[in-house]
Amino acid sequence: MTPGVLRRIAALGVLPLAVAGLAACSGTRAPHATPGEAAATSSDDIGAYSSRLTLTEDPAGGSGGGAASSTYGASGRPEFHGRAEVTLHRGHQVIAPVGCIADARRNRLCGASGELTYVALGEPAAVLLTDAVMAQVPDHTAWLVRLRFADESSGDLRALSDRASRTGEFVLLRRGERVLTLLDPHQTERGHATVGPVTKAEAWSLVEQLAAP
Repeated sequence: MTPGVLRRIAALGVLPLAVAGLAACSGTRAPHATPGEAAATSSDDIGAYSSRLTLTEDPAGGSGGGAASSTYGASGRPEFHGRAEVTLHRGHQVIAPVGCIADARRNRLCGASGELTYVALGEPAAVLLTDAVMAQVPDHTAWLVRLRFADESSGDLRALSDRASRTGEFVLLRRGERVLTLLDPHQTERGHATVGPVTKAEAWSLVEQLAAP
């Protein structure tokens, strides 16, 4: 199978929360699994580390606890409804033996925990996120985070997703200077995106980070 197909297959699996050894500002390109990646590695490397990629990061260590900045629904789970400015990039995750050091000259960005490293490709798009909610998968074995973007941002999401799909990349979702998650371009449509499947702690943490002021 082609590298792009391998990335898509890997993106369907449940991925661990940010763990040691998955990032650095120099290192090989991470063989995909879920949303992220441009270090100089050959296409033959793709797929080797897909199971090690991380979809979301918890800067506080993944406790899954509450944050005062989040809104809680009837279920008691965090959710976000409003207008939050985020930035989208086409890109991918890279793997290296040490923690991340952001490097604008090499288009390197760090994840929320400061451990994972991503490479941003092309021009970024500033968009508005309007909703972020958690939902269980039908068999209750994992969780999803459903994202909705403002109508005026749906064109940018579609354009980046289409390009990322053609090149076998992902869409990086950044807030401030940190990448919070990777979006699989095959899980974006009409101003909506789905992150996952992930663990409950990962989903909880991502929504709280998106809801933070």
